[in-house]
Amino acid sequence: MATGTLSRMHAVIAAIVLVLAMLMPALPAAADSPAIVPAAANGNGNGNGPAGCGSRTCDVGDGNSGDDGNQGEGNGDQGSDEDTGSTGGGEPPKCYSGDREVPCSVGGWTWYSPRNCYITPVDPQPAEGQTPEGWHPPMLGAGEGPGTWYHCGTMYCEPLHLMIGPCAPGFVWIADGEPTIDPGVAAAAVLARLTVEPIDIGMAPRTNPEWGHRRTHVGVPVWMWVANPGQGTSQGWSVSDSEGGLAVTGTMRITSFQWNMGDGTTVTCGTAGQPYQAGFGWRESPDCGHVYSRTSADQPGDRFTVTETTNWVFDWTAGGRSGSIPLTTTSTTRVEVNELQTVNTSPAG
Repeated sequence: MATGTLSRMHAVIAAIVLVLAMLMPALPAAADSPAIVPAAANGNGNGNGPAGCGSRTCDVGDGNSGDDGNQGEGNGDQGSDEDTGSTGGGEPPKCYSGDREVPCSVGGWTWYSPRNCYITPVDPQPAEGQTPEGWHPPMLGAGEGPGTWYHCGTMYCEPLHLMIGPCAPGFVWIADGEPTIDPGVAAAAVLARLTVEPIDIGMAPRTNPEWGHRRTHVGVPVWMWVANPGQGTSQGWSVSDSEGGLAVTGTMRITSFQWNMGDGTTVTCGTAGQPYQAGFGWRESPDCGHVYSRTSADQPGDRFTVTETTNWVFDWTAGGRSGSIPLTTTSTTRVEVNELQTVNTSPAG
């Protein structure tokens, strides 16, 4: 086939593709999701959700996440299909023998703080009214009432003090209904049942529907904020639950918001941030903002990846002990940063 004929065919195909692309409707923007909602949300969507949190169900959002989204006036941010979020697990539970931290489990043995030893059920269990084989008085418990016999072993073996697993076991009788779980383990289990969702990112520059992403310029103030704040964002919420027969109470609270701006700068904000309004002009955010000093031209896709990390703490009390377990959620978006041209614009994009 002649070269000229191939060229004409390529031109026709390119024209058809261009026409089809122009006729295809634009995809709708992703809708804002609810605020930070552990477990099942039970707010009514008008900002009147409950103030606290029960055992596993809580709504700490305001049910009205669109307040900052008036794009026609350049006030806010409806979000982008590039925005994502994730939740990181808390630290492993901590168990203690006095003031010394010890593993919460070793080879199927579980730390039992009331007796300061590791336990595992005796198998098989002695007949009713009998004691385990090798039991020598006076040991712990007497097997009275319904319950279970456990081996009770220490973690460190004299005289070597080597962590080789529980050894020199005795026995302990634990009545039915008496907790066998360490308070720290119970608290971690309660935290694991809570669903703490990432924030929705609010930012000026907003996502321009024509470009499909955020765009700003070197030297122009960037504003960051939580786009879906609720009572839990500023005040936290109470938690009440139980695990292994042990009651656990506590409070989930936010300690800080950290924004990795993608240019090597991390901004730590002690508040949820003030949303940008069109009348603010080019002023900088009073509590959570950034100014880029270079473009994103050297970044993948010509955009900086901005990662917001919300630092949470679960302060708990159980079984006469208390502690704190950290937790993080992350949300990301991408921002194109260009050299500032002589144009009339504003931080909202």
